Amino acid sequence: QKPTATAKKHLSRGKPLSGPYIWHVKDETEERQTKRSLMEVFPVPYFLNSSTLNANEARDSFEFWFVLENGGSQAHADAYCETTISLQLRGHKKWRLGAFPNITNAFQPHAFHDSEIYRHDNLWRPEHEELVGPGQCVVFPMGYIHETYVGEGAAGE
Repeated sequence: QKPTATAKKHLSRGKPLSGPYIWHVKDETEERQTKRSLMEVFPVPYFLNSSTLNANEARDSFEFWFVLENGGSQAHADAYCETTISLQLRGHKKWRLGAFPNITNAFQPHAFHDSEIYRHDNLWRPEHEELVGPGQCVVFPMGYIHETYVGEGAAGE
């Protein structure tokens, strides 16, 4: 992606950003055994393990995001209505997260897909910035706006 004036609001500070490759492992996956195999080895976080319902929900929907150096995702809110747990397998990824902005009238944007929030002055106000390393997780609720960036030398071996 070529940087735009608004992209300078992203963690990359306007550098060209390589987009991630995303592998969705869902029930619709051609080889259904793939999802079952992942469910068997996925370590459910301790705070979800006390409830069978929560543990099963945590294992039900997998997405693997593969990101190169100088890559990441533009700020966006996910469309699904569930909490997200992102486990970093290798390298380091910087996250910025922020609550959905206060919408005061029907003419303001009510959804934010990749980079849309950058077009509106003063709406993207990240509340948290975290650098996540191997074995660490980021957990955030539905509707939370988030962006990621893997800087030069941070992708791991």
